[in-house]
Amino acid sequence: FAAVDSVAAALSALDGGRPDAALLDANLHGESAVPVATELHRRGVPIVFISGYDTIEGLPEELAGLPRLPKPILDHTLRDTLATLLKPDA
Repeated sequence: FAAVDSVAAALSALDGGRPDAALLDANLHGESAVPVATELHRRGVPIVFISGYDTIEGLPEELAGLPRLPKPILDHTLRDTLATLLKPDA
């Protein structure tokens, strides 16, 4: 488990291994999280974007279908999303 607040920190955390799943804010302190999502996707990590924006700028076509949770997120929505991401067949 890693909670990070920048693209560099997120990419560095991936050096420690492949996470089971990722909840990824679309904007990490003014930086687009697309490079992180691209790397996670390349590694086969299930991803859900979290965003207060209607669209995520610069999202490549292969990531366009990823699920997105709007901010603010209700606790039960977060729990359900995590349960779905972590299912063996997800």
